[in-house]
Amino acid sequence: MGNIIENEEFKSNLQQLLQNKKFKRTLKILYKEKQGQLLSVQSCEIIDHFDTIRQRLDDKHRTLYDSFEHNCYIILDLEERKRWFDQCKICSTKMKQEQNKLHCPNCKQNTESKLAFCLRVRIVDVNSQDTYDAIIFEEASHYLSLNGKKISVKTFSDLSLNSQNNILNEANEKKSNIIHLLQLQLIQKTENFKIKKIMPQKTE
Repeated sequence: MGNIIENEEFKSNLQQLLQNKKFKRTLKILYKEKQGQLLSVQSCEIIDHFDTIRQRLDDKHRTLYDSFEHNCYIILDLEERKRWFDQCKICSTKMKQEQNKLHCPNCKQNTESKLAFCLRVRIVDVNSQDTYDAIIFEEASHYLSLNGKKISVKTFSDLSLNSQNNILNEANEKKSNIIHLLQLQLIQKTENFKIKKIMPQKTE
């Protein structure tokens, strides 16, 4: 079998894989072979398979701070009034008001800004029915619609509060029963998430 036994990373990960019975795990191996014979292990990593978001939170798994995919329902929050913000055109950071001017704390200068969505929602874990707070940013323009078409943040911000709520209500009525495969990222020091991407999957 070549020198597979001599690869310490492989032996360590294999031992960890066999000892942990709490979660489903896969050992991903990149290797070299010649004429069907394994010559060497180039790299290997353990891939955890979590059934629920809570399992990830309890395990403090590293992929929480990367992005990961999970099946959830989305319920838009109509009570939250802060639905957009001024975003730096250069780095996408939230702008701050200083001396009646918008200032980017990241670029450290008065850069140009644009409006960006910032919608509060509740996501429901399909597998556990646990709920979590989350925020939708640019994906909101694809999730919301006006007269059957996606709506820009500029158009949305120009509407009255009542019209905005009608759009959010319509989205909840039509889409809250849809299972979405979401690309999520944990907001550090909280149990809240950013929704980085929404991929419609199926309806019940």
